[in-house]
Amino acid sequence: MITKAKCIEMITKYEQAEIDVLDGKNVMIGNRMFQSESLDAIREGRQEWERRLLRFNRRSTSPKTVRFI
Repeated sequence: MITKAKCIEMITKYEQAEIDVLDGKNVMIGNRMFQSESLDAIREGRQEWERRLLRFNRRSTSPKTVRFI
């Protein structure tokens, strides 16, 4: 199950990978190797985790619906 903490952890990893690749390093996330040509893939991955985190945040702040019968 994906948790809010996992989303934050993955965003942090993708941000660090982006910095490392911009510095010219090769980066491993899981079993994937990223190089400077992979910068778009890193950004897409980070954005996906940011979207997941946003969904968590919306759930926790959205008003609860109560239905009266």
